[in-house]
Amino acid sequence: QPSYRGGAMSMIHERVDPMVPKSEYDKLKELCVRLKRDLAHAKQTAKDAVQQVINRLEIEVMAKVHAEAAAKSAQAECERAWSHAKDALAAMQKNVAATAAASA
Repeated sequence: QPSYRGGAMSMIHERVDPMVPKSEYDKLKELCVRLKRDLAHAKQTAKDAVQQVINRLEIEVMAKVHAEAAAKSAQAECERAWSHAKDALAAMQKNVAATAAASA
């Protein structure tokens, strides 16, 4: 008996083997339908899980990029502070030397 699935152009003839009882055939057909449904559900679950992993990785990458930028900024600030400290120390040493030379 022909059945139409997916439109009139896709005609599929289902043949029932006369050696298989109709009840057995119906059970197998229902099992196939259930397995297809379970497979579709499993595919969607796997797709969702992969998307969650991608989302987490994106968040981690963005956090790492932000942390690296903050670290570079902190390093540059430390280098500026060190440079100012060296300049201040040199100026103090120069003043101490000048004061010592003036009092001598």
